[in-house]
Amino acid sequence: AAGVVGVVLLAAAACGSSRDASRETGGRYADRPLAAGRWSEMPEPPLSDRSGAAVVWAGDRLVVWGGTAPAADASAVRLDGATWTPEAGWRPMAPAPTDRGLAPGGFAVWTGDEVLLGPVGPEAGEQGVAGLLAYAPASDRWRRIPPDQALAAGLGDASTYVRSAAVVGDEVVIGRVGGARRQGSLVALDPATGRARPLDPGPFDASPYPDGSGGVLVTPVGDRLLAAPNWRAEAWLLDPSGSGSWARTSPPPLDGLHLNGSVWMGGEAVFPDDGLAYDPATDGWRRLAVPPPDLPRLRLDLGTGPIGAGDQAVVRGAAYDTRTDTWYPIAPLPLDGDKVLLD
Repeated sequence: AAGVVGVVLLAAAACGSSRDASRETGGRYADRPLAAGRWSEMPEPPLSDRSGAAVVWAGDRLVVWGGTAPAADASAVRLDGATWTPEAGWRPMAPAPTDRGLAPGGFAVWTGDEVLLGPVGPEAGEQGVAGLLAYAPASDRWRRIPPDQALAAGLGDASTYVRSAAVVGDEVVIGRVGGARRQGSLVALDPATGRARPLDPGPFDASPYPDGSGGVLVTPVGDRLLAAPNWRAEAWLLDPSGSGSWARTSPPPLDGLHLNGSVWMGGEAVFPDDGLAYDPATDGWRRLAVPPPDLPRLRLDLGTGPIGAGDQAVVRGAAYDTRTDTWYPIAPLPLDGDKVLLD
């Protein structure tokens, strides 16, 4: 479940320090933006237990919606949700205009105005593939985005549901990045109109792994998309204008086989695990400062990734200051480390 742990991490990292103390860092790092931050346990949300919920930070509040009941009753779909702000706490969300939950591989992204969730549906008695939902936290209102032909291709059917969605400029790029010899279907959606257009799905060959488990890491970088396969040390930029065009970046100075988790910091895509940053304006890579030896070992396991908090890139137990090219420790969560996901 993205569940409670994901909620705690996202809210604390986005809001900075908390009122109630747990453990905190200090000493020579006390002047760093998040070094004096403290963790506190959030109040229980007005939601039943669930797994697979959509969890996203939406500007000034946390949004949690959907999911399924615990394993004992995994077929029960949750269609309720709640928002949380530091000032008002938890508030139930208005009922969503659907009787279907998120499909496997579903996503939730913040566009700046709405949370876009999907795929959901089709509704009872309807035919075809699922559509999307858009939720405006400021007004607590929902709307449905039915799929046109292009969006339907990007979302896929029940066996090939989309695995990624990213806000790129004023559009949301949705689909499966692929190429001539690897199945892919990519579209650019205008959330305001609900219109989608097909894009070139990518230049990548088929995964070389016997079980076909290869994937592509995607990072929105301003008005473009940075994509890197996990079987080769390379990266490509997608310009989504028109039908989309791909250009290979300069070679990343990698010590390993491929790039790992990334976060866009406004001017650069930062890859903490690889110690690299990429600037799409100059097509240039640079190496990050080496973390000091007293920091926890950087580790981006399955389900774990960096997040941006202002101009700080946050990983488990550490933060990277993009202004000064320095690393420093932050207070660890007072939870079992093996159960913590940076979501």
